Amino acid sequence: MIKRFGIFIAAAFAVAGSGHAADPQNIHLRIENASEVSIRCVMVLAHFVTKDMPPIPSGSSYTTTLIRDPDQGTLSYGSFDDHPMMLENLLCGSLSDWTTTSRDLPILNLRSAEATRFHFQCTLQDERLACATR
Repeated sequence: MIKRFGIFIAAAFAVAGSGHAADPQNIHLRIENASEVSIRCVMVLAHFVTKDMPPIPSGSSYTTTLIRDPDQGTLSYGSFDDHPMMLENLLCGSLSDWTTTSRDLPILNLRSAEATRFHFQCTLQDERLACATR
């Protein structure tokens, strides 16, 4: 009985260890400014680190690449000490009045979708920036 149990445990570990993690995926993120004013976007990364994107003039767009772990759905940008910096939030607002117009962009779909390209189109609505995926 003990011998069979030992074989069962060894087989279970072999099966569990045989799966390999999927390779990280490049996620291409495009933010289009469809408003009449320049906008500013900021990535909030792990450990309270921020990454300012360059201002995006009216009628222009900015593209960057994130890394998605397909097993966990985590998004990262760059690295620190060879460890990826996890993306916690993505905020955009009017360049001239960022504090009162900024909003979180909905990044949940970037974490869970199979797509590798995402396009946000941003406009000013009721004095706040609104960004929707296209």
